[in-house]
Amino acid sequence: MKKKSYYIFIFTLIFSSCKVDYKIDRFKLEFTDWHGSDGFMLKYIITQDSLKIHYDCDFENCKDTVIYKRMLNEKKVYDFYNKLKNFKTDTLKKFYIGEFPHSREVLEIRGDSLNQVRIILMDYYHSEIEKITLEIDKIVNNKKYSIHN
Repeated sequence: MKKKSYYIFIFTLIFSSCKVDYKIDRFKLEFTDWHGSDGFMLKYIITQDSLKIHYDCDFENCKDTVIYKRMLNEKKVYDFYNKLKNFKTDTLKKFYIGEFPHSREVLEIRGDSLNQVRIILMDYYHSEIEKITLEIDKIVNNKKYSIHN
């Protein structure tokens, strides 16, 4: 019996020492995807603990509505946050305008340890923003509401 208790104690000690601390600073990412020709927008808001997707439109009696929300897994947010820290957002301009600017995307990132940015893309593809939107889709993890559906 003593031997069994000893093994349980050692296992508990090893297991508790392997626990990863997923502590991150407070942050907020907002990605607004305006579908101008269709008259609506989707706004993705990711914080250190939750994801919300808002819907708004230009139609009569339309109002800002949360269409999807959920609490986020600590490890997933930790990984997302670390990737955000590594994106080269400090090298980006504030505006990018394509040839036929009928749609608009706005990316805003705020946080204690992040480069605080607000970038507007009007019908413009940018590889660094594409990397961020692909990471947002991984957090959303719902094909219906993914940016690249």
